[in-house]
Amino acid sequence: MNPPANISVPGTVTVGAGLQDGVYYALLGATDHGGVTVRVQSNNPAVALVAPNASTPGSTYIDIPVASGSTAVSYYIQGMEGAAGQNTTITVSAQGFGSNSHTVNVVQPAVQIAGLNTSTTSLSPNDEFYAYIGIPSSNNTVIYDYQEIRVGGNPVTVTFTNSNDVVGRLVTNSGAGQSATVTIGVGQSNSPTTVAAGGVAFDPMDGGSSTVTASITGFISVNTVTVTVTQ
Repeated sequence: MNPPANISVPGTVTVGAGLQDGVYYALLGATDHGGVTVRVQSNNPAVALVAPNASTPGSTYIDIPVASGSTAVSYYIQGMEGAAGQNTTITVSAQGFGSNSHTVNVVQPAVQIAGLNTSTTSLSPNDEFYAYIGIPSSNNTVIYDYQEIRVGGNPVTVTFTNSNDVVGRLVTNSGAGQSATVTIGVGQSNSPTTVAAGGVAFDPMDGGSSTVTASITGFISVNTVTVTVTQ
C-alpha cells in the first residue's frame, strides 16, 4: 500500500431523536493494508452514538477490525433523546488511511397510523391496526423512512383516541374504550399488529364516522384516519 489512501464515508444521515438507523458503510481506499482497525466515532455523543449493529447499545466510538483484502466497515447511528434539531459528525479513521467525516442530523421523529380500514360495517369483525415511527416528510404528512427505537433507549407509549363512541370503540387486551395505549419496544419500528400480541383494534358498532388519532410524547403525528361505518 502506498499511503495516504482514503476512506469513503456516507453522505449526510438523518436520524430521529431516540431512534436508530443503518446499515451505513465506510470503505477503505486500498485492500493491501495487512489488516487494520477502523475507528468510527461520534464527535458529540450527546447528539448521536454509533453501534456495530442493530442490537448493540450505542457508544461514543467503536473499533472494527478489517482483515487484509477487505475494505468495508458497517455501523448504525443512534439519535439521542432530546437532541432534535441538532447535528454532529461521525469520523471514520484508520492507520495509514487518515480520516473522513460525514454529518448526522437529528430530527423530531413522527408517528403514523397504518392498517386501519377507512370503511367497514357494524357487522364486520374488529379491525386490527398499528402505528409505526420514523422520519417525517418535509410537510409532515407521511413517514418516508421507518426507524427503530434505539437499543439502549426506552420503549415509547402510543396513545390512540377515537372521536365517536356511538360509531366504534378501541379494543386492547386491557378492555375497550375511546382511548387505548400500546407500546413500541426497543429495537422496533412499529407497535404490535394484533390485539393478542399487545396491539389495538377498531370495533365498529353503529353507522356513522369516527376519527382515530395516534400520539407519542415528543413525536409529530402525521395522520389521522376517519372510519366510516355502515349498518
